[in-house]
Amino acid sequence: MDKFEDAFKKISKVNLATHIELWGEPKTEKLYFEAGQQSRQAEINQLQSQINEMAEVGLSQESVIKEKDKGIESALYALKGLKAENDLWGCDQVEAQIDVLEKALRGGHG
Repeated sequence: MDKFEDAFKKISKVNLATHIELWGEPKTEKLYFEAGQQSRQAEINQLQSQINEMAEVGLSQESVIKEKDKGIESALYALKGLKAENDLWGCDQVEAQIDVLEKALRGGHG
């Protein structure tokens, strides 16, 4: 429970005559309530800014991932060409290396 909310609940239980004796005026209760509301709004604003920052980071990371994916797709396309060319010449070692590279680019282990 927020300290302002706690204070507000305690003050609300005091009758008006005692309240005026203790605090001097009945408006103090409203001031506590407003201070509590401002405290909550500050928390909300802070959380909202954290959410916005997290969204920005996520978007920037997404664009980096997309760029890397484009590079991988380009490399895989080039490997297909090499594989087709290699089939003409029949060199087994090059074929094996192309397979290792292709597997690595797709996320497997060589």
